[in-house]
Amino acid sequence: MSKPIYEDQFYGMDRRLDSDKIPDGFSPLCVNVDLDRLSTVRKRKGTALLGVGGAKDQTVQSIIEYVNTSGNTEIHSVRNGSLYKYDTSTKTWGLLVSNIFGSKTLTDRKLYQVQSVQYKNRIYHVSGGDYLQYNSGDSTSTFVGSSDENKIKGYCLAVAQRTLFIGNVIVNGVSYPNRVYYSLFNTKTIQEGDQFWNDEETGLLASTRYFDLQGGNIQAMVNFGNRNGVYIFTDTKCYTFDVTQVESNPFGALVEVFAFGCAGNRAIRVIDGVMYWMDKQGKIWAWTGNTYKPEEISYGIDDEGLGDSVVSAIDKSADNLSKVCVFGFGRKVYFSIGNLNLDNEVMANACVKITMSQSGQRSLISIDTFPDRILCATIVSLNNNKLLAVGNSSNTLLLGSGYNDIDVNNVEIAVPAFYRTRYYDFGDPFSNKSIRSVLIKYRPQSIIDSYLTVKVAVNGSTEYQAISDKTNSITTNGFIDMHDENSNFLKQKLGKINLPISTQANLISFEFGTYDKNVSFEISSFGFKDINFKDSNTAIL
Repeated sequence: MSKPIYEDQFYGMDRRLDSDKIPDGFSPLCVNVDLDRLSTVRKRKGTALLGVGGAKDQTVQSIIEYVNTSGNTEIHSVRNGSLYKYDTSTKTWGLLVSNIFGSKTLTDRKLYQVQSVQYKNRIYHVSGGDYLQYNSGDSTSTFVGSSDENKIKGYCLAVAQRTLFIGNVIVNGVSYPNRVYYSLFNTKTIQEGDQFWNDEETGLLASTRYFDLQGGNIQAMVNFGNRNGVYIFTDTKCYTFDVTQVESNPFGALVEVFAFGCAGNRAIRVIDGVMYWMDKQGKIWAWTGNTYKPEEISYGIDDEGLGDSVVSAIDKSADNLSKVCVFGFGRKVYFSIGNLNLDNEVMANACVKITMSQSGQRSLISIDTFPDRILCATIVSLNNNKLLAVGNSSNTLLLGSGYNDIDVNNVEIAVPAFYRTRYYDFGDPFSNKSIRSVLIKYRPQSIIDSYLTVKVAVNGSTEYQAISDKTNSITTNGFIDMHDENSNFLKQKLGKINLPISTQANLISFEFGTYDKNVSFEISSFGFKDINFKDSNTAIL
């Protein structure tokens, strides 16, 4: 008989190693859980609908927070070709300008993926299928350029050094996928401009205010804090362009930073002074600007192409990568990556969620799933709070409200959440063992009938079988109802589940979770008692 074994730290997913080789505290798969504190794992919160009215069941192409000329904050959104503004008093979306952007079907989403930035007290919008235009919070939208020859389309848009940059452009019907134009600063009025040619030039077709890049098509552009210049990513490289060097040092204005590319124009975001992005191989990177190269923060879910990791499972098609969206707030960074299939689990509309740890420690990684794929996101200010607002193909939502999600019909639905343990061999991978019971320390819940589902798998299998669930159908093993009327005062309780007598295995893994609407869980530790080593090497469950 072995001494009891317990775990009281939760470090998120590790897919680099086999599930019986990963270190203590790591999980081969955890879905819809939060790991904010290393000492607990808990179900994530859900989403809430941001406003009603407007274009329902239509793709959200862009969402942006806008500070208007009066200094007031507004939330604008492009949905199915029209521009809307959120009314904080009525909590509804009101139409500003209709039908100013092109078709938005799923097959041409990349072409009409609207990029929006604030510049000159306006919001500028552009896509690969729509000309650059601006709106000032009213019912009009104005094209940049007085004639078709001077209008421009593009896949990437950014503001840096009081300059507007547009990349991967279409000019007069001709595509320049590796070209960036930058606007002319108005020295007479000492104001930012949106003209992409010099005053002595006749127009956009004669402009010299552009530069071309090597390393494939331009995929993304971003303003990286207070650093000089705009950062531009191609398929395989990153550059920076310092507009203040154009006159004095034209050959030094454009500099290659490192040979790491980006997956798409929404696959990058600067969050709290750190640049995060995904490349076309599905690897996730972070860079503070203080080192000569970025750090791969998807290390724990990347097995270098062996085929059993999250990075390997990401759909690398051009269509899917073009929809990758990065967003986050504080220590949490999300990468909306589409569908995932791992360990017999089909995870629809998945996000890789990375909770950043202290310097020198591995990041905590889990998977979140949603009823619809998140396509765009921004941070908004509502009721004196900073919140994450996301857009999908039907609604605009706020993350982190309650424990339910919103489906396309604006109906609350359950968030299935679970945490799988690593495979345990209890110091001897070759001997068969029987385990009599598993002990679980959990936080009491206020919701009645808050049952914790416990499942078990043996000998490396990814098929987990329930040994305790809310139906209490497996009565001989016991069950854990986490509800307690004193949940406001109790921080933790101890539950026990007995395993079937026939459970014998070389390796054993458990899954803890909830699968019902509005039922949460929070576990602070778990452990095993009465571990008996057998002579037989045959596992029966």
